[in-house]
Amino acid sequence: MKPRIIRAMPKGTYHRAGISSCPHCQHDFGFDDRNLWIKNATALVLEVVQGKHGSIAYISECPKCFKKSWVHNEIGCFYTHQEWPDGWEEAAEAEKGTRGLSNLRRFNHSLCASCTHIRGVEIGTAGWRYCALKGHGHFEEECDKFVKA
Repeated sequence: MKPRIIRAMPKGTYHRAGISSCPHCQHDFGFDDRNLWIKNATALVLEVVQGKHGSIAYISECPKCFKKSWVHNEIGCFYTHQEWPDGWEEAAEAEKGTRGLSNLRRFNHSLCASCTHIRGVEIGTAGWRYCALKGHGHFEEECDKFVKA
């Protein structure tokens, strides 16, 4: 099966929480053999999974039992592995840019963009605001502390 790039996580795909252990057969390939998972990768998932905006997930087939599972990979560290299937590094970079633009748009349409209490904003794969009254958090659509600048 040729590795592919997909938008959404298929239903029923197990998370490989131990990174190197298969959630189906519990065989542990060890941290040093994590490239086995990359060599057996079947799909790159572009959607944000489990709220991890700075990550992209990939699905692999277990080299022992051949069942599929997935794990997160930092979106900015995708280039560090040379064995990714063709086109995946470029797709990860494009998704990183798309998430940044989306968060910039969200900020510009939020109350935070024109509030006097905002002390800072961080826009990347996730968007955060630093408010003098509410602290660190997501951009606000409704806010009882809003004061127009």
